Amino acid sequence: MTLKEKRLAVMFCAPLSEYPEKPEDYSKSELIDCPTCNKPMWFSEKKKNWMEISIKNGMEILLECFICFKKRVEKNPELYSDHVRINI
Repeated sequence: MTLKEKRLAVMFCAPLSEYPEKPEDYSKSELIDCPTCNKPMWFSEKKKNWMEISIKNGMEILLECFICFKKRVEKNPELYSDHVRINI
């Protein structure tokens, strides 16, 4: 299955290393570890709700901090080339 055929919800979060305080445009947030690098990142209530909806709809989840997501896209630009973007 190619990336274009996957139902993938991509959520990237502000890393604590770059945002010592929760970003102002984030809803209520908690610190969780990035599943990729294991460093703390801000996970908003809105993203948590979107994740639950995505899981219920059978979507795969890609959850990472901005830093890890940037590295992933630099290695594989196709990941972000054909998508539907939903700002939460």
